[in-house]
Amino acid sequence: MSGGEQGSVVQLRHVSFGDDQVSLLFVQRPGEAYGIPSFAVGVEHGVIRLRLTGARLRNPDGTPSYDGPRTFQSAEGRMKDVRIDEDRDGAVVVEIPIDGRGCPRVASRRSGLGSTFSAAFVSVALRDGPVVALDPDSGRPGGPMQVVGMGFAPSSPVIFHSGGRTVWVSRSDARGWLDTVLFVPDLPPGEHAVLVRDAAGAALARFRVE
Repeated sequence: MSGGEQGSVVQLRHVSFGDDQVSLLFVQRPGEAYGIPSFAVGVEHGVIRLRLTGARLRNPDGTPSYDGPRTFQSAEGRMKDVRIDEDRDGAVVVEIPIDGRGCPRVASRRSGLGSTFSAAFVSVALRDGPVVALDPDSGRPGGPMQVVGMGFAPSSPVIFHSGGRTVWVSRSDARGWLDTVLFVPDLPPGEHAVLVRDAAGAALARFRVE
């Protein structure tokens, strides 16, 4: 499979991993056209390989633009770990070993993070239904986390559950896209999960309370 917008070149900002889903958020690169980065994805020998020819890990001067982890691991789901690297052409390469056989579902969209800059969202999942990313995915209780999602039922209520209670309610737009702000719930410090659901399905996102 392939997709994206030819000619756009963006920089990786954030990665969300969990619930058999990997979501990547990209921001505009100085001096380059903004859009969804061109990508191709396939499966070989039990590994999903996503190559984003329109994405970069470095600034135009060669300094790193992405300072997050290059590897992620999970004890749950069929996606066991994620490895992020760059090839000799500078393209971003994501490798995802999986348990058993599976066909990846790839979704992408443009997005606006807050009011200061534009972003692009690319998600690879081993299931149907909604996908989400939190940016940032950590903070003190009450701090804001931007929520970017797609695949929800159009124009429907979206409910956020965490810590055994409803912590936020929002609504998808007519395309089934979700753009909202979730405030870090008042939970003990450490790793937590939030279930984001509507009438048609749900996605699980993880965050850390500092």
